[in-house]
Amino acid sequence: MKQATRDITTIALAAAIVVASKFAMSSLPNIEPVTLLFILYTKHLKRKTLYVIYVFTFIEGIIYGFHIWWITYLYVWTLLYLFVSLAKGEGALYYASVGGIFGLLFGTLTSVPYFFIGGIGGGIAYISAGIIFDIVHAAGNFIIISLLYKPLDYALGRIIGNSIDR
Repeated sequence: MKQATRDITTIALAAAIVVASKFAMSSLPNIEPVTLLFILYTKHLKRKTLYVIYVFTFIEGIIYGFHIWWITYLYVWTLLYLFVSLAKGEGALYYASVGGIFGLLFGTLTSVPYFFIGGIGGGIAYISAGIIFDIVHAAGNFIIISLLYKPLDYALGRIIGNSIDR
């Protein structure tokens, strides 16, 4: 298989896994494996993770409708990618902590457009209204990453191997 075809297939499958796993856990508010998967993809797929992020975000827009939240996904997940790419930490506890902090900050990071739309009051109201969900998001990320990071990291390493330009 040509490398370009392999890359497109890998990106499509990776995005499909993110969408399907998020949907499978959608009955639990803000508890999902998206952060874990993007951390792992960043480690294994490197810059191709950006394509996965944008395909995932586009599909989310198709499923749930395009609105302000959709725009925030474009930069919030990219920020996670950049942080993981530049950080030097390793291991499940490190990435569980990163995921927990990211979950806690998620509402604040997605509030940026609301500061422009509703002023300081609108932005603060958005953050305040969602803080409990951010706490749940943080705890969920920490637990999911703590439990699944090591086995999924191993599995991705075995599956992807050297077939992707890292």
